Amino acid sequence: MQPFRFGIQVSQLPYDRWRERVGWYEQLGFTTVSTPDHYLMRQWDPVTLMAAVAGMTRSAAVGSSVLNVGLRQPIDLARMAATVAAIAAGGCELGLGAGWMADDFEAAGMPFDGAGVRLSRLAESAEAIRLLWTQETTTYDGEHVRLNAAPSVLALPLPRMPKLLLGGSMRRALGIAGHHADIVSVFPALASGKIGWPGWAEGSTVARTAQQTEWARAGAQRAGRDAAALEFSTQVCFTAVAPDPGPLQQAVSTATGVDARAQDDSTIFLTGTPAQARERLQRRREATGLSYFIVFDPANNYANGDAPLPSLPGDSGPGAADRYLEAFAEAVVRPLTGQ
Repeated sequence: MQPFRFGIQVSQLPYDRWRERVGWYEQLGFTTVSTPDHYLMRQWDPVTLMAAVAGMTRSAAVGSSVLNVGLRQPIDLARMAATVAAIAAGGCELGLGAGWMADDFEAAGMPFDGAGVRLSRLAESAEAIRLLWTQETTTYDGEHVRLNAAPSVLALPLPRMPKLLLGGSMRRALGIAGHHADIVSVFPALASGKIGWPGWAEGSTVARTAQQTEWARAGAQRAGRDAAALEFSTQVCFTAVAPDPGPLQQAVSTATGVDARAQDDSTIFLTGTPAQARERLQRRREATGLSYFIVFDPANNYANGDAPLPSLPGDSGPGAADRYLEAFAEAVVRPLTGQ
């Protein structure tokens, strides 16, 4: 079983003190600073952000959660990740996804292909990128990805290889992740067909997540890989952890329509007292294999009004979100990391 670790996802950083904030994340104990990839989200360009953050790290890795392979060329992704891995103190976690938001493709003027096509493109991209990291030259003739004697990134000084993170929710996507990835990021299944937080909560129960991680392990075994070596991750979209968590849990419930009981059984929610939160993560790891949890910076990820701005009970003044994150790191991140 893999040890616990925690990453933090940011959509943007404060223009006047972003360097200091990267160092602060490291001081709090986060092992990775990652960024999403959506055109319609009010976010900094993810690749530029990754490069900027990489240059300021003293211990953390830099990652993407996740870049859309339907809108980016594998050869460019391979070169970018290798460069970031060379610069960032903790290396690079190149997160890739098939792309699930039609709006992103529409904004880019690109066709939104069916799920089968998008997943095939993801599998070919992952295979081609791994070859670009390990061969002198790569020729690849796939249905969606083609390379003609492309030079390897081995010409760059690589103190470490990037890690490959693949995300998905359904059986085929997670089988692809198990086949190719170092880190498998599990997203909520939408078997209920309910788009939105209640549906995502139903699709991320501990039981559903356990099934998903088994699909990834099966994909690794079919590929002749060691399934036990996979690291399993998920994004914790909402946290409400405090000595008296009731007000925070209620705020999350009001914003999402997900009651406290459903929050407890969903791997994308983490609520309760510090002791309850730690115990819930331990139970989830035992049941599903999840050990790497990426949380959102409440001060820099809720720009779209999709979520409440967490604060400590009775604390709603300037800097409340940062004080909440510090308390969360003290209560959850530091005690569990490495355990």
